[in-house]
Amino acid sequence: EYIYKDSNNIRQSYATNGYEHNNNDKEIATTNGETRYILGVKNNTTIYTLLNSLKSDNSLINICDNNGNDIYCGIIVKGFVPEYIGNQVIGTGWYIEFYDMFNKKKVIEKVYISVLGDVNGDGRISASDVMYIRAIANDKNLYDSLDTEVKLACMILNKGSVTSVDSEILLNIMSYKLTIDIFY
Repeated sequence: EYIYKDSNNIRQSYATNGYEHNNNDKEIATTNGETRYILGVKNNTTIYTLLNSLKSDNSLINICDNNGNDIYCGIIVKGFVPEYIGNQVIGTGWYIEFYDMFNKKKVIEKVYISVLGDVNGDGRISASDVMYIRAIANDKNLYDSLDTEVKLACMILNKGSVTSVDSEILLNIMSYKLTIDIFY
């Protein structure tokens, strides 16, 4: 589902607040003059799962990782996805480009991915995410420099700021004392 950060720095979902993508969401998706649409995806989501869940009038897409590398270029439903690509896990900072069907070089929309708890962009919750969140919690300039999808991935407790509590929650998730699902 599409997500955004509200004026109180709280993670919100479109569905909960009556927003529809490309209908009434431009204002909530714009920060400092940049419009950035963000899709909230659960950790360990594969490209297969993402492709099967996308609902778009346009089926020509490109999926790129958080370094801008092309991972999948194709047509939804009719495109063949090799297993080694389809089984890849999607991470925070990855993005989907939707192309004009008549001008296959023209990107008509770009949607970024945010995976709650995955700050490093590998799609999984790990010790490196815990350490990164600790650094972010202690450095406001670092937090301010992050893209919105990464900020949303950090906001585990979702109380308006990133704190060491967010990293402790991830530790408890890694040790199976908690599940990330309760924080969505």
